[in-house]
Amino acid sequence: MNSALQALTKIEGDIITPLIGLLEIPDVDLRGYAVLALGEQPDRRAIPALIQALNDENTNVRYNAIEALGKLKAIEAIDVLADITESRDFFLAFPALDALKQIGDPSVTHRIIALLEDDMLRDPAIEVLGQIGDKTAITPLATLLTLEEPPTTTIAQAITAIYNRYEELYNEGEQIAALTRRTIAVP
Repeated sequence: MNSALQALTKIEGDIITPLIGLLEIPDVDLRGYAVLALGEQPDRRAIPALIQALNDENTNVRYNAIEALGKLKAIEAIDVLADITESRDFFLAFPALDALKQIGDPSVTHRIIALLEDDMLRDPAIEVLGQIGDKTAITPLATLLTLEEPPTTTIAQAITAIYNRYEELYNEGEQIAALTRRTIAVP
């Protein structure tokens, strides 16, 4: 089945429509392979079907749909992916965080910040904030340094990435540095 789908993806012409059609059949394995194949196609027409596949009864199909949406950088899916991270379903939350990182839209920063309180999701949330976060992520990230055993390296890498992005895009890296210093200043 996997070989047949791989061959199908090499065919010239519209393969998105038949792959989307496979998402409606009862065979869970075939639905899973179809979702994977849709994620390999550089065709945004697959995005609505992949978002719908996030409601599939099978967890593996949902997992594969999350990964496919990340590969396609499906900005349309950021809210539903953020919902998945907030559900704390750890099997799906981790790939959803990765997909959000791949999509790279900073509008979900505030929703990712809320995950910093979750011991299981903290490190991947920090990494996502480093990739997509804005200045609103600095105080929550720097505050983590007060934990008993903070993930210091991960936090430093995230703050540095935000600093570098602000410096490159706006020439305002110093604003990030100053905010970091104010947050970690010892009274």
